Amino acid sequence: MARVSKAAEKREQIVWALHDLLCERGHEKITIKDIAQRAGVPHGVIHYYFKSKAEIYSNLVEAIQQRYDQLWEERQRDSKERQTLGDRVRDLEFMVDHLVFSPTFGRVFYNLFHLGFEQEEIRTALTDMYRHYRDELTRVFRLDGAGENSPALASLLQAVVEGLTILRSIDPDSLDRDRTLSLLSWAVETSLSRSMEGNM
Repeated sequence: MARVSKAAEKREQIVWALHDLLCERGHEKITIKDIAQRAGVPHGVIHYYFKSKAEIYSNLVEAIQQRYDQLWEERQRDSKERQTLGDRVRDLEFMVDHLVFSPTFGRVFYNLFHLGFEQEEIRTALTDMYRHYRDELTRVFRLDGAGENSPALASLLQAVVEGLTILRSIDPDSLDRDRTLSLLSWAVETSLSRSMEGNM
C-alpha cells in the first residue's frame, strides 16, 4: 500500500474537521478559522491546501463517498452473485443503519445539500455522488432480476432513503429502526416481484 503524503494527510485532517463541525452546527456558522482550529493547523495554512472554502466542502462530499464506498464494498464482498432475500435485507439494513439512523449523516449531508444550491463546485460533487450511488443500486437491482426497471427502482429507493433520513434528522423519534427496515424490505420485495412479473 502506498504511503499517504503529508500534504494528503493534512488535507484529510482539514476535511474531516469540517465534517465534525457540521455535526455540531450549520454551515453558515462555520468559518475557515473554525475549520483550522478544529484541524489543529494555523489559520493561514488552510489556503495552502485548498483554494477556497467551497473546495473544502466539495472534498468532504468526495471523502464521505469514499468512506461509504469502502463500507459498502465490505458488505458486498461476499454477495457478488445475489441469490437470496437475505442479501437484499442486508443491503437495506446497511442503508437504514448507515444513512437513516446514523447520528451524524443526515445533519452533515443536508448542510452540504443546502450549499449545493449556492455553490456550483459543491453541487457538482453532490451530483457525482448521487449518480454513483444510483448506478450502484441499479447494478444491484439488475442482479436481483429487475431488468429494465432497475434504474427507476434505484432512483425510487434512493429518494425514499433520503426522505427517511431527512425525517429522522428533524424528528429523531419519528421512526423505529426495525419497523423502518421491515417496511422498506416489503416495499422493495413487492416492487421486485411486480417488476419481474412485468406489471411495472
